[in-house]
Amino acid sequence: MKYISSLGRLVLVGGFVWATLGAVGCGSKSDPKVQEVKFVNAQIRSFSMSSEKDAELSKVFFSIENLADAGKIENKKPLAYGKKMEKIKLSIGTASTGTKIYVALGNGAYEEWKAEKVYDFPEELHELKVKVSIGDDRDKIEYAYNVKLNKYKFDPETIVWADPVTTVGDRPRLEQDAYAYAMKRVDDVWVVEATAGENRYYTYQDGVFARDMGYSGLPTGVTIRHIEEYDRKPYALTSNGYVYRLLGKVWQRIEAIGSVEGLLGVLPPRLSAEEPDLALLVKGDDGELRFAGYSQGGVKVSSLAVPKDFPRDNYRAFSGVKKYIGGYLYLVALEDQAIISRVQRSVWYTTNGLDWSRIYTNSDAGTVHSASIFKTDDLIYIFEASPSVGLRIWTSDNMGRTWRENGPIAKPRDFASFANRRVLAWEHAVNHNIALLGSVDTPVGSPASLWIGAPKKDEY
Repeated sequence: MKYISSLGRLVLVGGFVWATLGAVGCGSKSDPKVQEVKFVNAQIRSFSMSSEKDAELSKVFFSIENLADAGKIENKKPLAYGKKMEKIKLSIGTASTGTKIYVALGNGAYEEWKAEKVYDFPEELHELKVKVSIGDDRDKIEYAYNVKLNKYKFDPETIVWADPVTTVGDRPRLEQDAYAYAMKRVDDVWVVEATAGENRYYTYQDGVFARDMGYSGLPTGVTIRHIEEYDRKPYALTSNGYVYRLLGKVWQRIEAIGSVEGLLGVLPPRLSAEEPDLALLVKGDDGELRFAGYSQGGVKVSSLAVPKDFPRDNYRAFSGVKKYIGGYLYLVALEDQAIISRVQRSVWYTTNGLDWSRIYTNSDAGTVHSASIFKTDDLIYIFEASPSVGLRIWTSDNMGRTWRENGPIAKPRDFASFANRRVLAWEHAVNHNIALLGSVDTPVGSPASLWIGAPKKDEY
């Protein structure tokens, strides 16, 4: 019997060809012998793993590619860091019956596979080899696969920090009582520092700062108190109580908004032609703070007073759009709450700027000297300078519903020196490293020191 394997290619060898050959010999004393042909396929059509110690392993998807010389199988989504691969069973399905399958761990020898066979994979194992064999020694067909086991290399908290830089460009100072803000743009990061009647602007790219000059529109002596953004467009609350948006390098006051106490965030528009809505804090006729929303040229004020524990300072809003409800805001805050005598982390949520719900709150004993909040594609970070601990780093991967304090592997070696520093942190625009500024108090007016950290959570 002759075996013909497709191996991912269509091979047509059929009775018509042999019948034609037979017709040519018609009239001869003996009919030609037609060789029996059997189509086989040495491909693997399914591959998975399971473990009696880890029910999640059976949910890992392995892709299969059938190439000309050898096949390729791998899990595109890496296995968790430190996952132990014990009591493993392999499930392998082939396209043809009558096949034999052989498995080798790493560079080891092939052994025949059985569905009930149990393996303990060494921690350093990153590759298997699987071979499918059909036929006898005379007409054997074999096809081999390399099975790549992708695993995360590092604990997901890991950030590798370079030594601090003190001599790169004209950097912010992070002076006492200064307001500082960083916004990631397409190719760089825009940094603002406002203090003592002066607004200073910088661009930051790959560890280098440069002063960004030529801004106008704000009255002399008026400084920026708070900035929120949407689609890389900043809106600023200033010391004179008004709200401005930045067009190019010109600050333009939003005339419909009178004196306000707080700019809480920017709600994305429902339609692309609309302006974003702004969530505000205003003071009512009775002197109480109230939520307000700016939408389509008008301001609407809530009839309800702002809760006493709603954040007034040290917050950052993150916005987006959800189907059916339109724009939304998450307000992540960390501040000293004098009325409750403790530091409070809280997260609030709104879809209209008028009605807010608290979805998370947590308090620490002790104090926080300074904090910086920013968001990457998949995490919200809070960098805290704590007088008792030094630098603390908190992360949330679900928009602030739960938080995790990261350990020493996430911090610079000299993290204890941050006890009384003022800090500002952000993600690089292109390479996703993290930049961290820490103030330097002596001599007075010194530029802040710069640390650059490389997160390792995605390396495998």
